[in-house]
Amino acid sequence: MTRTHSTVPVLFASPEFASWTDPSSSLLAEWVNPLLKSIHHRELPSVVYTVVAVVDKISTLQSNRPRVPLGAAGLSLLLVDSSAIAVSASQPAHVRSSSPAEPAFFFSTPRTSDSAENEDDNQYAREVGLRLTNTIFVNGKDRTLLGLRWIYDAASKGYVLDNWKDLSICDIRYPASEARSSITVPLRPVTQRRSVVSSMGNILRQLSSKSSPIPASSELEKELPRYVSELGIPHQRVAVWALVEPLNALLSEKYGRNDLNQSILNGNRIHRVVSGGGGWGKKQGLLSLDPEVSFWDQFTSSQQNPVSLDQTFVTQSPHSVEPDDNLDISELLGQGLEEDIASLSHVAPVGDNIQFFVATEPEVVENNTELPEDRNNSPLSCSFAVGASVGTELTIPSSSSQDTSSDDMVVIPNHFGGLSETAISYSTKSSGLSPNGRVCRTKLSVPGSRVEIFCYE
Repeated sequence: MTRTHSTVPVLFASPEFASWTDPSSSLLAEWVNPLLKSIHHRELPSVVYTVVAVVDKISTLQSNRPRVPLGAAGLSLLLVDSSAIAVSASQPAHVRSSSPAEPAFFFSTPRTSDSAENEDDNQYAREVGLRLTNTIFVNGKDRTLLGLRWIYDAASKGYVLDNWKDLSICDIRYPASEARSSITVPLRPVTQRRSVVSSMGNILRQLSSKSSPIPASSELEKELPRYVSELGIPHQRVAVWALVEPLNALLSEKYGRNDLNQSILNGNRIHRVVSGGGGWGKKQGLLSLDPEVSFWDQFTSSQQNPVSLDQTFVTQSPHSVEPDDNLDISELLGQGLEEDIASLSHVAPVGDNIQFFVATEPEVVENNTELPEDRNNSPLSCSFAVGASVGTELTIPSSSSQDTSSDDMVVIPNHFGGLSETAISYSTKSSGLSPNGRVCRTKLSVPGSRVEIFCYE
Protein backbone atom coordinates (compact mmCIF):
# COMPACT_ATOMS: atom_id res chain seq x y z
CA MET A 1 0.00 0.00 0.00
CA THR A 2 1.43 3.35 -1.02
CA ARG A 3 1.42 5.81 1.81
CA THR A 4 0.38 9.37 1.03
CA HIS A 5 1.28 12.35 3.15
CA SER A 6 -1.28 14.97 4.05
CA THR A 7 -1.69 17.77 6.55
CA VAL A 8 -3.09 16.63 9.89
CA PRO A 9 -4.84 19.09 12.24
CA VAL A 10 -3.79 18.50 15.86
CA LEU A 11 -6.14 20.15 18.35
CA PHE A 12 -5.68 20.86 22.06
CA ALA A 13 -8.89 21.68 23.91
CA SER A 14 -9.36 22.69 27.52
CA PRO A 15 -12.14 20.84 29.41
CA GLU A 16 -14.57 23.67 28.66
CA PHE A 17 -14.26 22.75 24.97
CA ALA A 18 -14.08 18.96 25.36
CA SER A 19 -17.27 18.58 23.32
CA TRP A 20 -15.30 19.75 20.29
CA THR A 21 -13.29 16.52 20.51
CA ASP A 22 -16.20 14.12 21.10
CA PRO A 23 -16.74 11.67 18.19
CA SER A 24 -20.44 11.44 19.10
CA SER A 25 -20.90 15.22 18.97
CA SER A 26 -21.89 17.13 15.84
CA LEU A 27 -19.43 19.88 16.85
CA LEU A 28 -16.52 17.70 15.77
CA ALA A 29 -17.57 17.50 12.12
CA GLU A 30 -18.66 21.15 12.13
CA TRP A 31 -15.13 22.42 12.71
CA VAL A 32 -13.24 19.59 10.99
CA ASN A 33 -14.94 19.92 7.60
CA PRO A 34 -14.34 23.65 7.00
CA LEU A 35 -10.78 23.27 8.24
CA LEU A 36 -9.98 20.28 6.02
CA LYS A 37 -11.53 21.95 3.00
CA SER A 38 -9.49 25.06 3.67
CA ILE A 39 -6.28 23.02 3.96
CA HIS A 40 -6.94 20.85 0.88
CA HIS A 41 -8.87 23.38 -1.19
CA ARG A 42 -7.30 22.29 -4.49
CA GLU A 43 -7.66 18.53 -4.17
CA LEU A 44 -9.56 16.85 -1.35
CA PRO A 45 -7.92 13.54 -0.31
CA SER A 46 -10.21 10.54 0.04
CA VAL A 47 -8.85 9.78 3.53
CA VAL A 48 -7.60 12.27 6.11
CA TYR A 49 -6.81 12.19 9.82
CA THR A 50 -7.11 14.44 12.83
CA VAL A 51 -5.72 14.20 16.37
CA VAL A 52 -7.45 15.76 19.37
CA ALA A 53 -6.48 15.93 23.04
CA VAL A 54 -8.02 17.49 26.15
CA VAL A 55 -5.50 19.36 28.29
CA ASP A 56 -5.86 21.25 31.57
CA LYS A 57 -5.37 24.64 29.92
CA ILE A 58 -4.10 26.16 26.70
CA SER A 59 -0.60 27.50 27.27
CA THR A 60 -0.10 31.16 26.42
CA LEU A 61 2.94 32.88 24.93
CA GLN A 62 5.14 34.30 27.67
CA SER A 63 8.21 35.77 25.98
CA ASN A 64 8.78 39.41 26.96
CA ARG A 65 5.37 39.39 28.68
CA PRO A 66 6.08 38.06 32.19
CA ARG A 67 2.73 39.18 33.61
CA VAL A 68 0.59 37.20 31.16
CA PRO A 69 -0.99 34.15 32.85
CA LEU A 70 0.45 30.73 32.09
CA GLY A 71 -2.74 29.35 30.58
CA ALA A 72 -6.40 29.87 29.75
CA ALA A 73 -9.50 28.06 28.61
CA GLY A 74 -9.67 27.63 24.86
CA LEU A 75 -8.38 25.78 21.81
CA SER A 76 -4.93 25.44 20.25
CA LEU A 77 -4.38 24.18 16.71
CA LEU A 78 -1.25 22.82 15.02
CA LEU A 79 -1.06 21.78 11.36
CA VAL A 80 1.60 19.16 10.71
CA ASP A 81 2.43 16.74 7.92
CA SER A 82 1.28 13.19 8.61
CA SER A 83 4.82 11.93 8.08
CA ALA A 84 5.88 13.79 11.24
CA ILE A 85 3.30 12.08 13.48
CA ALA A 86 3.65 8.71 15.20
CA VAL A 87 0.95 7.30 17.47
CA SER A 88 0.20 4.21 19.50
CA ALA A 89 -3.30 2.94 20.16
CA SER A 90 -4.26 2.35 23.78
CA GLN A 91 -4.09 -1.26 24.86
CA PRO A 92 -7.08 -2.85 26.61
CA ALA A 93 -6.63 -3.19 30.34
CA HIS A 94 -6.38 -6.76 31.63
CA VAL A 95 -5.32 -8.54 34.78
CA ARG A 96 -1.61 -8.47 34.02
CA SER A 97 -1.72 -4.73 33.37
CA SER A 98 -4.17 -3.33 35.89
CA SER A 99 -2.39 0.05 35.81
CA PRO A 100 -2.11 1.02 32.14
CA ALA A 101 0.32 3.72 31.10
CA GLU A 102 -1.09 7.22 31.32
CA PRO A 103 -1.48 8.75 27.83
CA ALA A 104 1.01 11.46 26.95
CA PHE A 105 1.63 13.93 24.13
CA PHE A 106 5.16 14.57 22.86
CA PHE A 107 6.51 17.43 20.74
CA SER A 108 10.08 17.47 19.49
CA THR A 109 12.34 19.23 17.02
CA PRO A 110 15.21 17.49 15.22
CA ARG A 111 18.90 18.08 15.63
CA THR A 112 19.52 20.75 13.02
CA SER A 113 23.31 20.80 12.88
CA ASP A 114 25.84 17.96 12.78
CA SER A 115 28.83 20.13 13.47
CA ALA A 116 30.56 19.00 16.67
CA GLU A 117 32.42 22.29 16.89
CA ASN A 118 29.33 24.40 17.37
CA GLU A 119 28.04 24.07 20.94
CA ASP A 120 25.14 26.49 20.78
CA ASP A 121 21.54 25.71 21.71
CA ASN A 122 20.79 24.63 18.16
CA GLN A 123 22.97 21.50 18.48
CA TYR A 124 20.41 19.39 20.31
CA ALA A 125 17.00 17.98 19.55
CA ARG A 126 14.39 19.05 22.06
CA GLU A 127 11.48 16.98 23.28
CA VAL A 128 8.65 18.04 25.58
CA GLY A 129 6.13 15.63 27.05
CA LEU A 130 2.73 16.80 28.26
CA ARG A 131 0.47 15.02 30.75
CA LEU A 132 -3.22 15.27 29.81
CA THR A 133 -6.10 16.27 32.06
CA ASN A 134 -8.47 13.84 33.74
CA THR A 135 -11.76 13.91 31.83
CA ILE A 136 -13.67 11.22 33.73
CA PHE A 137 -16.34 13.74 34.77
CA VAL A 138 -16.38 15.38 31.34
CA ASN A 139 -16.77 12.49 28.90
CA GLY A 140 -16.24 9.33 30.98
CA LYS A 141 -12.62 8.83 29.86
CA ASP A 142 -9.69 8.94 32.24
CA ARG A 143 -7.71 10.85 29.62
CA THR A 144 -8.75 12.02 26.15
CA LEU A 145 -6.26 11.53 23.31
CA LEU A 146 -7.88 10.46 20.05
CA GLY A 147 -6.86 9.66 16.50
CA LEU A 148 -9.71 10.06 13.99
CA ARG A 149 -9.99 8.91 10.38
CA TRP A 150 -12.26 10.77 7.95
CA ILE A 151 -13.58 9.58 4.57
CA TYR A 152 -14.67 12.01 1.88
CA ASP A 153 -18.33 11.50 0.94
CA ALA A 154 -19.04 12.70 -2.58
CA ALA A 155 -22.79 12.71 -2.03
CA SER A 156 -22.65 15.17 0.85
CA LYS A 157 -19.49 16.85 -0.44
CA GLY A 158 -17.94 16.59 2.99
CA TYR A 159 -15.90 14.39 5.29
CA VAL A 160 -17.58 11.74 7.39
CA LEU A 161 -16.01 10.21 10.50
CA ASP A 162 -15.08 6.65 9.52
CA ASN A 163 -13.26 5.41 12.63
CA TRP A 164 -11.48 6.62 15.74
CA LYS A 165 -9.11 5.18 18.31
CA ASP A 166 -8.05 6.03 21.83
CA LEU A 167 -4.32 6.74 21.79
CA SER A 168 -1.70 6.27 24.48
CA ILE A 169 1.02 8.15 22.61
CA CYS A 170 1.07 10.98 20.11
CA ASP A 171 4.62 11.89 19.10
CA ILE A 172 5.08 14.89 16.81
CA ARG A 173 8.54 15.51 15.39
CA TYR A 174 8.18 18.96 13.92
CA PRO A 175 10.46 19.42 10.88
CA ALA A 176 11.98 22.78 11.76
CA SER A 177 15.09 23.89 9.94
CA GLU A 178 16.12 25.86 13.02
CA ALA A 179 14.82 25.93 16.58
CA ARG A 180 15.56 27.87 19.74
CA SER A 181 14.33 26.98 23.19
CA SER A 182 14.15 28.34 26.72
CA ILE A 183 13.23 26.78 30.02
CA THR A 184 11.92 28.43 33.18
CA VAL A 185 11.72 26.68 36.55
CA PRO A 186 10.80 29.07 39.40
CA LEU A 187 12.78 27.61 42.31
CA ARG A 188 14.75 29.14 45.17
CA PRO A 189 17.57 27.30 47.00
CA VAL A 190 17.17 26.53 50.70
CA THR A 191 20.29 24.40 51.27
CA GLN A 192 23.90 24.28 50.14
CA ARG A 193 25.10 22.22 47.19
CA ARG A 194 26.46 18.92 48.53
CA SER A 195 27.74 15.57 47.27
CA VAL A 196 25.86 12.32 47.67
CA VAL A 197 27.70 9.96 50.04
CA SER A 198 25.17 7.14 50.29
CA SER A 199 22.01 6.29 48.32
CA MET A 200 19.96 3.38 46.98
CA GLY A 201 17.43 3.62 44.15
CA ASN A 202 15.48 6.81 44.79
CA ILE A 203 16.42 6.96 48.49
CA LEU A 204 19.03 9.42 49.74
CA ARG A 205 20.86 8.34 52.89
CA GLN A 206 23.85 10.62 53.49
CA LEU A 207 25.30 13.83 52.09
CA SER A 208 28.75 15.36 52.44
CA SER A 209 29.72 17.96 55.02
CA LYS A 210 33.00 19.51 56.17
CA SER A 211 33.58 17.02 58.98
CA SER A 212 31.65 13.78 58.45
CA PRO A 213 28.67 12.69 56.33
CA ILE A 214 25.29 13.94 57.54
CA PRO A 215 21.80 12.39 57.19
CA ALA A 216 20.24 13.47 53.90
CA SER A 217 17.42 15.40 55.53
CA SER A 218 19.28 17.09 58.39
CA GLU A 219 20.17 20.36 56.65
CA LEU A 220 16.74 20.58 55.03
CA GLU A 221 15.03 20.03 58.38
CA LYS A 222 17.04 22.94 59.79
CA GLU A 223 16.75 25.44 56.94
CA LEU A 224 13.20 24.85 55.70
CA PRO A 225 11.36 26.00 58.89
CA ARG A 226 13.49 29.15 58.92
CA TYR A 227 12.63 29.84 55.29
CA VAL A 228 8.87 29.38 55.65
CA SER A 229 8.83 31.44 58.85
CA GLU A 230 10.52 34.37 57.13
CA LEU A 231 8.00 34.33 54.28
CA GLY A 232 4.98 33.38 56.36
CA ILE A 233 4.23 30.31 54.25
CA PRO A 234 1.87 27.71 55.79
CA HIS A 235 4.02 24.63 56.47
CA GLN A 236 1.54 22.20 54.98
CA ARG A 237 1.77 23.95 51.61
CA VAL A 238 5.53 23.72 51.18
CA ALA A 239 6.90 21.37 48.55
CA VAL A 240 10.61 20.66 48.06
CA TRP A 241 12.56 19.73 44.94
CA ALA A 242 16.09 18.43 44.53
CA LEU A 243 18.43 19.51 41.74
CA VAL A 244 20.68 16.54 40.93
CA GLU A 245 23.89 17.22 39.03
CA PRO A 246 25.35 13.99 37.65
CA LEU A 247 29.04 13.42 38.27
CA ASN A 248 29.71 13.51 34.51
CA ALA A 249 27.23 16.29 33.66
CA LEU A 250 28.11 17.96 30.37
CA LEU A 251 29.10 21.63 30.47
CA SER A 252 28.46 21.72 34.23
CA GLU A 253 31.15 24.36 34.78
CA LYS A 254 30.60 26.45 31.67
CA TYR A 255 27.81 28.44 33.28
CA GLY A 256 27.43 29.77 36.80
CA ARG A 257 26.28 27.24 39.35
CA ASN A 258 23.45 29.56 40.38
CA ASP A 259 21.99 29.55 36.86
CA LEU A 260 19.32 26.95 37.56
CA ASN A 261 17.60 27.03 34.19
CA GLN A 262 20.84 26.68 32.26
CA SER A 263 22.00 23.88 34.54
CA ILE A 264 18.89 21.88 33.60
CA LEU A 265 19.59 22.47 29.93
CA ASN A 266 23.10 21.15 30.55
CA GLY A 267 21.90 17.81 31.89
CA ASN A 268 20.96 18.32 35.53
CA ARG A 269 17.63 16.91 36.74
CA ILE A 270 14.82 18.07 38.99
CA HIS A 271 13.18 15.54 41.34
CA ARG A 272 10.42 16.29 43.80
CA VAL A 273 11.05 15.17 47.38
CA VAL A 274 8.08 12.89 48.03
CA SER A 275 8.77 11.76 51.60
CA GLY A 276 11.37 11.51 54.34
CA GLY A 277 12.90 13.35 57.23
CA GLY A 278 12.83 12.44 60.90
CA GLY A 279 12.60 8.78 61.76
CA TRP A 280 15.03 6.76 63.81
CA GLY A 281 17.42 3.87 63.47
CA LYS A 282 18.16 2.89 59.87
CA LYS A 283 15.43 5.23 58.58
CA GLN A 284 16.75 8.33 60.31
CA GLY A 285 17.29 11.24 57.94
CA LEU A 286 16.31 9.43 54.72
CA LEU A 287 14.75 11.31 51.80
CA SER A 288 12.74 9.76 48.98
CA LEU A 289 12.80 11.38 45.53
CA ASP A 290 10.33 10.98 42.69
CA PRO A 291 12.27 8.66 40.35
CA GLU A 292 10.42 9.52 37.13
CA VAL A 293 12.39 11.57 34.60
CA SER A 294 10.63 10.82 31.32
CA PHE A 295 7.07 9.94 30.34
CA TRP A 296 8.49 7.50 27.77
CA ASP A 297 9.62 5.15 30.55
CA GLN A 298 6.07 4.05 31.32
CA PHE A 299 5.63 2.81 27.76
CA THR A 300 8.94 0.92 27.57
CA SER A 301 7.79 -2.07 29.62
CA SER A 302 4.66 -2.48 27.48
CA GLN A 303 6.80 -2.33 24.32
CA GLN A 304 4.57 0.19 22.61
CA ASN A 305 6.16 1.29 19.36
CA PRO A 306 4.44 4.31 17.80
CA VAL A 307 3.51 3.96 14.12
CA SER A 308 1.93 6.23 11.53
CA LEU A 309 -1.73 7.20 11.73
CA ASP A 310 -2.70 5.08 8.74
CA GLN A 311 -0.89 2.05 10.15
CA THR A 312 -2.55 2.32 13.54
CA PHE A 313 -5.98 1.98 11.93
CA VAL A 314 -5.10 -1.23 10.08
CA THR A 315 -2.78 -2.92 12.61
CA GLN A 316 -4.24 -5.21 15.23
CA SER A 317 -3.00 -4.77 18.77
CA PRO A 318 -0.29 -7.34 19.61
CA HIS A 319 -1.21 -7.11 23.30
CA SER A 320 -4.89 -8.10 23.10
CA VAL A 321 -4.48 -11.25 25.19
CA GLU A 322 -7.09 -13.00 27.26
CA PRO A 323 -6.86 -12.67 31.06
CA ASP A 324 -5.37 -15.67 32.82
CA ASP A 325 -7.65 -16.92 35.59
CA ASN A 326 -4.88 -19.06 37.09
CA LEU A 327 -2.43 -16.32 37.99
CA ASP A 328 -0.20 -16.90 40.97
CA ILE A 329 -0.30 -14.16 43.62
CA SER A 330 3.41 -13.56 43.11
CA GLU A 331 2.74 -12.65 39.48
CA LEU A 332 0.21 -10.04 40.55
CA LEU A 333 2.49 -8.52 43.16
CA GLY A 334 5.65 -8.71 41.06
CA GLN A 335 9.12 -9.56 42.35
CA GLY A 336 10.23 -9.46 45.95
CA LEU A 337 10.82 -6.11 47.60
CA GLU A 338 14.57 -6.61 47.62
CA GLU A 339 14.59 -7.32 43.89
CA ASP A 340 12.38 -4.31 43.20
CA ILE A 341 14.76 -2.01 45.09
CA ALA A 342 17.80 -3.55 43.42
CA SER A 343 16.25 -3.03 39.98
CA LEU A 344 15.65 0.69 40.54
CA SER A 345 17.94 3.00 38.63
CA HIS A 346 19.91 5.26 40.95
CA VAL A 347 18.33 8.71 41.00
CA ALA A 348 21.36 10.28 42.70
CA PRO A 349 24.36 7.91 42.72
CA VAL A 350 27.31 8.42 45.03
CA GLY A 351 29.41 11.35 43.82
CA ASP A 352 26.54 13.30 42.26
CA ASN A 353 25.89 16.79 43.57
CA ILE A 354 22.51 17.69 45.04
CA GLN A 355 20.80 20.85 46.28
CA PHE A 356 17.29 21.42 47.63
CA PHE A 357 14.87 24.11 46.45
CA VAL A 358 11.36 25.39 47.07
CA ALA A 359 9.02 26.98 44.54
CA THR A 360 8.73 30.74 44.12
CA GLU A 361 5.94 32.78 42.61
CA PRO A 362 6.03 32.29 38.80
CA GLU A 363 5.23 35.96 38.19
CA VAL A 364 8.62 37.11 39.51
CA VAL A 365 10.55 34.96 37.02
CA GLU A 366 11.32 36.75 33.80
CA ASN A 367 11.74 34.97 30.50
CA ASN A 368 14.98 35.99 28.80
CA THR A 369 14.52 34.18 25.51
CA GLU A 370 16.51 35.88 22.78
CA LEU A 371 15.09 35.36 19.32
CA PRO A 372 17.25 35.57 16.18
CA GLU A 373 16.94 38.85 14.34
CA ASP A 374 16.43 39.56 10.64
CA ARG A 375 14.04 36.70 10.03
CA ASN A 376 11.87 36.73 6.92
CA ASN A 377 9.33 34.41 8.50
CA SER A 378 7.64 34.38 11.87
CA PRO A 379 8.51 31.36 14.01
CA LEU A 380 6.02 28.84 15.29
CA SER A 381 6.08 29.25 19.05
CA CYS A 382 5.29 26.13 21.09
CA SER A 383 4.81 26.52 24.81
CA PHE A 384 4.28 23.82 27.43
CA ALA A 385 3.79 24.66 31.09
CA VAL A 386 2.86 23.44 34.55
CA GLY A 387 -0.13 25.13 36.19
CA ALA A 388 0.73 27.80 38.72
CA SER A 389 -1.71 26.32 41.22
CA VAL A 390 -4.35 23.61 41.03
CA GLY A 391 -7.86 25.02 41.15
CA THR A 392 -6.89 28.56 40.21
CA GLU A 393 -8.78 29.90 37.22
CA LEU A 394 -6.47 31.56 34.70
CA THR A 395 -7.67 33.89 31.97
CA ILE A 396 -6.08 36.05 29.32
CA PRO A 397 -6.77 39.76 29.84
CA SER A 398 -8.93 41.23 27.08
CA SER A 399 -6.53 44.16 26.91
CA SER A 400 -3.88 41.89 25.39
CA SER A 401 -2.00 43.34 22.46
CA GLN A 402 -2.84 40.25 20.39
CA ASP A 403 -5.56 40.37 17.76
CA THR A 404 -9.04 39.89 19.24
CA SER A 405 -12.35 39.17 17.57
CA SER A 406 -14.32 39.99 20.72
CA ASP A 407 -13.77 41.15 24.29
CA ASP A 408 -13.91 37.54 25.48
CA MET A 409 -11.54 35.89 23.01
CA VAL A 410 -7.87 36.32 22.23
CA VAL A 411 -6.22 34.90 19.12
CA ILE A 412 -2.49 34.17 19.29
CA PRO A 413 -1.22 33.46 15.75
CA ASN A 414 1.66 31.05 15.06
CA HIS A 415 1.36 29.61 18.56
CA PHE A 416 0.62 26.12 19.90
CA GLY A 417 0.79 24.72 23.38
CA GLY A 418 -0.79 23.15 26.41
CA LEU A 419 -0.62 23.37 30.19
CA SER A 420 -0.67 20.49 32.65
CA GLU A 421 -1.63 20.82 36.29
CA THR A 422 0.67 17.89 37.16
CA ALA A 423 3.86 17.78 35.10
CA ILE A 424 5.69 18.12 31.81
CA SER A 425 8.89 16.37 30.79
CA TYR A 426 11.86 17.84 28.95
CA SER A 427 14.82 16.26 27.24
CA THR A 428 17.57 17.21 24.85
CA LYS A 429 19.50 14.68 22.84
CA SER A 430 22.42 14.67 20.45
CA SER A 431 23.25 11.87 18.02
CA GLY A 432 26.97 12.27 18.60
CA LEU A 433 27.27 11.96 22.38
CA SER A 434 25.77 9.05 24.33
CA PRO A 435 24.57 5.72 22.89
CA ASN A 436 20.91 6.70 23.18
CA GLY A 437 21.58 10.33 22.34
CA ARG A 438 20.22 11.64 25.64
CA VAL A 439 21.89 14.66 27.18
CA CYS A 440 19.13 15.84 29.52
CA ARG A 441 16.05 14.04 30.80
CA THR A 442 13.95 15.54 33.55
CA LYS A 443 10.37 15.86 34.72
CA LEU A 444 9.17 19.32 35.70
CA SER A 445 6.40 19.38 38.29
CA VAL A 446 7.26 22.78 39.78
CA PRO A 447 4.23 25.12 39.49
CA GLY A 448 4.98 27.83 36.95
CA SER A 449 7.57 25.79 35.02
CA ARG A 450 7.49 26.21 31.28
CA VAL A 451 9.38 25.28 28.12
CA GLU A 452 9.16 27.42 25.00
CA ILE A 453 10.39 26.28 21.61
CA PHE A 454 10.57 28.58 18.58
CA CYS A 455 10.58 26.71 15.26
CA TYR A 456 11.66 28.24 11.94
CA GLU A 457 10.76 26.66 8.61
